[in-house]
Amino acid sequence: MRWRRAGLLIGIWYSLSDPLVAQVRGFAAATAGAAFDLDQSIPGSGSGFAFVTSAGVWVRRIQLGVEYGQHTRGSSRKATEYGMLLRLPAVATGGLRPYLAGGLAEYRFDPAQGGTTNAFGGSLGPGVWVRLGRTRVALLVEARFHTTFEQLASIAGRDFATVSTGLQVDW
Repeated sequence: MRWRRAGLLIGIWYSLSDPLVAQVRGFAAATAGAAFDLDQSIPGSGSGFAFVTSAGVWVRRIQLGVEYGQHTRGSSRKATEYGMLLRLPAVATGGLRPYLAGGLAEYRFDPAQGGTTNAFGGSLGPGVWVRLGRTRVALLVEARFHTTFEQLASIAGRDFATVSTGLQVDW
């Protein structure tokens, strides 16, 4: 029994001394912008305000986290997003860094006429980090395509795009 405890303690010590674990740091971000319906033939479709908040960890150069967003599209359509986030940066140095953002999420759709529905989906799109001086704050500019996995072969009535900008704080 004593050897098992010693092995467990050695394993924990080794995992904490791993360079990967030592490079994990956190982030929090908030962005705001516009959401656009991709199928304009639906009554009440159009564009509107969107915001997303996210938090997570950096693992080396990759961001993993969770996000929550509200996307109003047109006069009567709203999508709420509860999901996971992944940002993969391009190989770049300096204050300007492009990246590819993606996520998996549960979307809740609330049309004005009622009938709330939920659907599993995802998002994908480009973005750029602009470091603000020598601070731990960066400006984010991002565009994403959001879809549910119901009709992957075509643009469905729930698909929309967002363009947003905001701030990210690292620690």
